[in-house]
This record gives sequence, C-alpha cells and structure tokens, in this order.
Amino acid sequence: MTKKIKSVLLIDDDELTNTLHRIILQKSGICEEVESALTVEEAIGLLNARMLNIGESPEVIFIDLNMPGLTGWDFISEYGKMLGDSRRKSVMVILTASINPDDAKKAKSIPEVASYKNKPLTTEMVEEIAELLETK
Repeated sequence: MTKKIKSVLLIDDDELTNTLHRIILQKSGICEEVESALTVEEAIGLLNARMLNIGESPEVIFIDLNMPGLTGWDFISEYGKMLGDSRRKSVMVILTASINPDDAKKAKSIPEVASYKNKPLTTEMVEEIAELLETK
C-alpha cells in the first residue's frame, strides 16, 4: 500500500499547469490536500500562514524553476532560511519544463531537493514521491 501524502504545495506561475497538476494529484487518490501558488512570494505567504496555524510545512512541494521575478531556486533558498534545522522539512520536487542540463546538475547538488522531474506531473510520479516518503 502506497503511503498517503497528507499535503502538497504546487508552485508554478502558470495557473492552467497548477490546475492540471491538482487534478492529477486528486485523481491519484494518494494526496489528501493540495494548495497552489502562482509566485514564490505567494508560496512563502502560504507557508508562513501554515506554520502559524498548524506548525508544519506541506509534506511535498512541487516547484517550477523558471518563473518571473523570484525563481524556483530563490524559493528553495528562502524555504531553507524559513525553517532552519529545527522543523520537519518538506520533500521538494523540482517539476520543470527546463531542458537545461545545468538545472538538473544544480538540483542534484542541493540536499533539500529530493527529485528533479519534467512536466507534466503524472500519476506515476506521484506514486514515486509517495514511496520516497515511506523511506523517510
């Protein structure tokens, strides 16, 4: 039995992509709660509110890299500063359309990034991430 993912945050500047990914997560039957943000600033606001209200970050965060303004890389940096070492951190998955091999290489060098995937999100990817959570 695949572990249920309690909560997911989608960060992508394309609303249609967030909607598609939300549908895939909900139809997978693995994910219980899905939030989405169109900007890094909005995502940080959602995380701050979540930390204040329930004291924890989402189990999984899917991050697009190439967004106007602050990028997915900026989010990863800010997220690390927000939580420090004292709280359970999310499993971060870069979900991108980037075909730049330097992005994949950089992602592998960041310990907080559990996986680097190309869009669109699939049910198989969701199942892989859920299995990854089982080993944590």
